[in-house]
Amino acid sequence: MNFYDLNHKNYKITLHKLIHNINLDIFMTIKSLKEKN
Repeated sequence: MNFYDLNHKNYKITLHKLIHNINLDIFMTIKSLKEKN
C-alpha cells in the first residue's frame, strides 16, 4: 500500500464522518423544530 492509497482511505473515512455529522445535525434540528410546534 502506498502513500496515495492510505491518504485516499483516510479521506473517504473523514468524508463519511463529516456527512454523518451533518446528517445528525439536520436530524436534530428538524426534531427540535417539530417539538417547538
